[in-house]
Amino acid sequence: MRPGVSPSTRRCGSALPHRVTATITGKDGKVSTRRLTLDQGAGGQRLPFRVGEVTKVRFTVDSSHASSADKQVAIAEIEFSGPSNAGRS
Repeated sequence: MRPGVSPSTRRCGSALPHRVTATITGKDGKVSTRRLTLDQGAGGQRLPFRVGEVTKVRFTVDSSHASSADKQVAIAEIEFSGPSNAGRS
């Protein structure tokens, strides 16, 4: 996960995510949740996230660093790496 704004947008003054809930729907339809806590700095953060075969993952920002009524929370990128069967028959 890469908290902060994308370098291409250059929006200043955004809040950074702190606590995030991941709602995971498995291939079998079973739904589970994981709670993630992010550091306060912008930039890439690697978090362990092994889930097996899934059909979707929804991230919900529960709290943020430096939030206020006039700041939006910024997440530039969420990347999953590792084995994937996407597109294979």
